[in-house]
Amino acid sequence: DKATAAEALDFAAKKGIPGAQWKLASMYADGDGVSRDDMKAFQLFSQLAAQGSDDDVGAAEAAPYVSNAYVRLGTYYQQGIPNSKVKPDFSRARQAFTFAASYFGNADAQLNLARMYYNGEGGDRDLVQAAKWANLSADKGNAKAKGLAIQICLELAQDYLDGKDVPQSAREASRWARQAADYGSVDG
Repeated sequence: DKATAAEALDFAAKKGIPGAQWKLASMYADGDGVSRDDMKAFQLFSQLAAQGSDDDVGAAEAAPYVSNAYVRLGTYYQQGIPNSKVKPDFSRARQAFTFAASYFGNADAQLNLARMYYNGEGGDRDLVQAAKWANLSADKGNAKAKGLAIQICLELAQDYLDGKDVPQSAREASRWARQAADYGSVDG
């Protein structure tokens, strides 16, 4: 009975229980047992992220929920929420992904951040940073990150071979190419 579950989760979320906040926000974001409401989900994810930024005793237990809340917020900032005050804001999306990627080591945030650097969203296009974040995510087994890492590394190596201004030495470019080859074929 998802309606009853949503009521119970709402009660627990109002008490500041991170797992309940995250689950309820996810239910609203996905329309799972409740009417889809991206603004309600955004508000709940925002509350969870703000609460998780405080240094408290339960920080370790809350970390996976807080980390994911930052990823979900980053996605909302990247795409915006139709008919709301939340408009696409690549800079804020990049900030949210950066926090989840660096502070929590979240593989999804690392992939999203790599894509943003690769596409130049929220700042300058930076293939070196894109490669760094894609490789970190790929090292955690993220198949889509592996595919992006290969694409970035090959582009960097080709730029170097073409004599373009690559901000790394020849040794680094060849390391990227070898690392891309080490990933092999990737489905994703």
